Amino acid sequence: MTAGHERATGIVVGPPGPPNDVGVLAVVPGEGFAVIARSLGATPITGGATMNPSTEELLTGVREVNARHVIVLPNDGNVILAAEAARKAADVEVTVLPTRNVGQGMAALIAFDPAKDPALVADEMRGVAERAHGIEVTRAIRDSTVDGTKVAEGEAIALLDGRLVAHGDDDVTVLVEAAKRLTDAEILTLYSGAGVDAARVEYAAQRLRANCPRAEVEVKVGGQAHYPFIVSAE
Repeated sequence: MTAGHERATGIVVGPPGPPNDVGVLAVVPGEGFAVIARSLGATPITGGATMNPSTEELLTGVREVNARHVIVLPNDGNVILAAEAARKAADVEVTVLPTRNVGQGMAALIAFDPAKDPALVADEMRGVAERAHGIEVTRAIRDSTVDGTKVAEGEAIALLDGRLVAHGDDDVTVLVEAAKRLTDAEILTLYSGAGVDAARVEYAAQRLRANCPRAEVEVKVGGQAHYPFIVSAE
């Protein structure tokens, strides 16, 4: 009988069970995202602004997934290269889906079906990610020019699939301006950031519903730092 080992919490856990056929490692920017990722069958690893995981951390995550085929969702353009390096170094089959923001990644994760053939699962998730869009709302940390647009320090900015599409004083207003560009979206999932007041989140959701009447708006706690609002559009 193999002995278990004790974590720092004092909880004794046994060795991992037999590997699954397919699993997912998702890089997420907040605990709310991590909870959602786990509920959808993925293993989350912390990432996002200023805290991108290293190749070694991604490799550790791949091992924790405990699957013969691991699908990695980098969810950030700056993580893709490290994910590819982890793929090459891993001792199991790894597919990196080049999701460039967490909005794309969460949409892809909803399509994860561990009962299907791993290659088919990866293809289906890739297709969803390619059709999905992500909006990220944050504040400019300095005066700068972003995608040809001058932005003042402290201004709210909205990035649609990584490109600046709106800026101004109010973060909800720039969020709505970005969302209005997604005329084909059927579902907008609004993820609230760490420290954002619940009333403010509800106000943002109401504004989205009023300005994007064709889309169903869902609200979830993302818990991400630096970004008061993130939207996954499908």
